[in-house]
Amino acid sequence: MDRSAAVVFYFGEISYNLHIVFQGGEKLKSYFIEMLTDQPRRTAVLRNTVKNKRTVATLFWAREYGVLKWLGSNPRLTVNEFEQWLVQMRQAGLIKMNDQTAWLTPSGIAEKEKFLKTHYQPRFGNWSWLARPDQLAPRVLLATQSVSMPTDKGITFP
Repeated sequence: MDRSAAVVFYFGEISYNLHIVFQGGEKLKSYFIEMLTDQPRRTAVLRNTVKNKRTVATLFWAREYGVLKWLGSNPRLTVNEFEQWLVQMRQAGLIKMNDQTAWLTPSGIAEKEKFLKTHYQPRFGNWSWLARPDQLAPRVLLATQSVSMPTDKGITFP
């Protein structure tokens, strides 16, 4: 029996809805699978990259791992949510873990390759280094309100 759940990933104010499908509890699809390879990677670096924690260590290892494109992709992610995702991936047999690292199993590598072929891959480059996309929507709304209020009610600002 297949069960599905909806998950929202945030890229600034833009959100992407994914439907994660559990087929008998064996498969879990998520964009986070892209950050893992068959080589051990520190889970704290992956989590901090996604949360936009810009420490020297996080930025250095994110660059080494090739996951800088995910910098700030989900600033609202909690440690508990990320750890639950890791546990689900391990239970599905897609990753192996020890205390601080995780890596893909052969079935995880196959799942990642299949996932990359069938899902859209955002190609933003390093634009998040130059802009604060999480602040874009409030600024646009404030500008719109500032321009529209005087024309709507004849109010002028000093």
